[in-house]
Order: sequence, then C-alpha cells, then structure tokens
Amino acid sequence: MRTLKIIHEDFENQIDTLRHASRGIVVKDNKILLIYVGIKGNYMIPGGGKEGVESIRETCIRELREETGTLVSPKDFFLDVEEYLQNSCFIHHCFICNIEEDHLPLNLTKEEIKAKCEPRWVDLNEALRIFEGYSDYKNKDIEIYGLYKREYLTLKEYLRYSGIMDTHNFLRRYNPINDQEKADLEYMLYMHDKLGDELFSRTSLATHFSASCWITNKDHTKVLLNYHNIYKNWGWLGGHNDNDKDFLNVALKEAMEESGLSDIKVLAEDPISIEILPVTYHYKNGKFVSSHTHMNVTYLFEADEKEELRIKPDENSGLKWVFLEDVVKVVKEEAMLPIYMKLNDALKKIG
Repeated sequence: MRTLKIIHEDFENQIDTLRHASRGIVVKDNKILLIYVGIKGNYMIPGGGKEGVESIRETCIRELREETGTLVSPKDFFLDVEEYLQNSCFIHHCFICNIEEDHLPLNLTKEEIKAKCEPRWVDLNEALRIFEGYSDYKNKDIEIYGLYKREYLTLKEYLRYSGIMDTHNFLRRYNPINDQEKADLEYMLYMHDKLGDELFSRTSLATHFSASCWITNKDHTKVLLNYHNIYKNWGWLGGHNDNDKDFLNVALKEAMEESGLSDIKVLAEDPISIEILPVTYHYKNGKFVSSHTHMNVTYLFEADEKEELRIKPDENSGLKWVFLEDVVKVVKEEAMLPIYMKLNDALKKIG
C-alpha cells in the first residue's frame, strides 16, 4: 500500500482538522463507476467521510451503497491519499472493490440531491483523460482543480497497482520536450510494437526497458549521485525492469536498494525524462554482457540528505549529495551530461 501526499498552495503548515474518508474503485468491462455532479458537470470517484466508530472498510461499503446503489466488498486496500489544504488534512483510504449486488435504490443526502449527483459508468481511458485535465481548472475553478488532481493520481496508482497499465498507451501519453526525446520515444514505440512485453526482460538482448531516478534533497539544492562500478563514474540511480511493468515501482525499488534510503517521496507521478542509453560490453558478476541499449524512463524523487546512506557493493562503491551546479564538475561521462542538465531543469521547474 502506497501513500501519496497532495499539498495545496493554501496549506498553512498547521493541522487543526483531521478527517478520514474512504473511496472505492469499481471497474467492470473496462469501465469505472464514478459519480457525475450535474450542477457543475464534473466527475468524482465515489466515497465519503468516516462516521462514528465504523471502520474504513465499512465506510467504503456504506458510501458506495448510498451514492451508487451498488453493494461492494472492498478487496484491496491499495492507497492512502493525504490531502493538505488550509489548516486541514484529509486522508482518503482507497479500496479496489468487487460488486456483490447493484441497481439498488440510492440514498443521497440533501446536498447530493441538490447537486444532481448520479452514478455513471465511464470508460477507463476516458476517465483518465478527464481527470488528467486538472491543470485546466487551476485559474477557473480551484475546487475542481484539486478534486481532479486527486482523482487523477488515484486512478494512475490503481492502474499501476492492478497491472493493467498498457505500456504502449503509457509511452504515447508522454510529452517529449526536445528532439532527443521525440526520436527516442519513436524508437521505444517501434520496439514495443515489435517485441511487446519481451522488452521488460534482459532476455531481449539488443534492447530492454530500465527505470532511473533523480533524487533531490528537501530544499532542492542537491541531488544524490552514486559511483557506478561498471561505468566507473558518478551518476543517477536505477536499473532493469526485470519483468516489472511498473516503471515507477522499479525506480523506487532501485533507489532504495542502491542508496539505503527508506523514506523517499515521489515528486512527480509521471516520468520527467525518457532516453535511449547505449551500454558498452562489460562483465557483470563474472559474466560477459554484450553491448546493448536501455530504453530508460526517469522519475523525480525527494529524500532527506541527513538519512544514512548505504552502498550496494555489487552495484556501486560510493554515494554523495552534490549541489546542482556541481553535477557538471563531478560527472565525467560526457554523453550523460545533457541528460543530467535536463533533469536539473525539470527539478528547477518544480521549485
């Protein structure tokens, strides 16, 4: 189970109110059950606040029964979304649910009736498209902006958790920022059309997927570099997918294994960079590995530079925090410098 944190701009760094809520993901025939709010024309994932002494599972069952007329059994508790705004924190406990009985009478509150709420089945890809447009509402309707951002992150995590994220669509959704990324994305899509899921395994000898991360400290002035045993150089952390289709999960796992960090914050749920990386022939664990390429996807993480670091002897022999402006001085692998500068630029945009 993962925890996502959404800190809104109006958060006052003080929590006077803490509220727990439960939300249910119900999917059938590639459609997701949502609530349509007719008065505003927006959608949301069904659920609501915990009442009295009921458990969060009981809250999920009650809320979906009342709002959608569907009796569910929560199956997987897969996500907590912590939402911070003004002086409050709302924790949304998210479940994947099975349908036990549907088409039951609704039991809406007066406010929900006035808002013209009704359950609707929406194509999963269409729901993702709707919620990913949250930035369009930032200057028009801040309430929908915050709602859609939360629902988008929740739905993306569901797709990752459930393993139904389509790699081709995942790649096509990426927005390349320069000619290098445009060309490399075209190559990735071409290879995926040819070889499909084989690319997630090292048995695809000529090219295969990998995931990397750019880890910054809390004030975003430094990044964590490791001294890689094979490349004999300082660089980012990351590794092979090894049959895991969840690029973000791979990047997190590799970051923890290669650094010893235990508390890593995901700054961006979507990748900040893609690249095709040439890998020259080398020995790994006494075995000769022929030259090949990595089709790499990169994420942006944050960690506490005071946390103890621990090398992974079979991967690296050093770890250190480096000021952003000093990366060019530390990294001697010239071909990687444009990529690292690109990652620094992405970090600066986040602030």
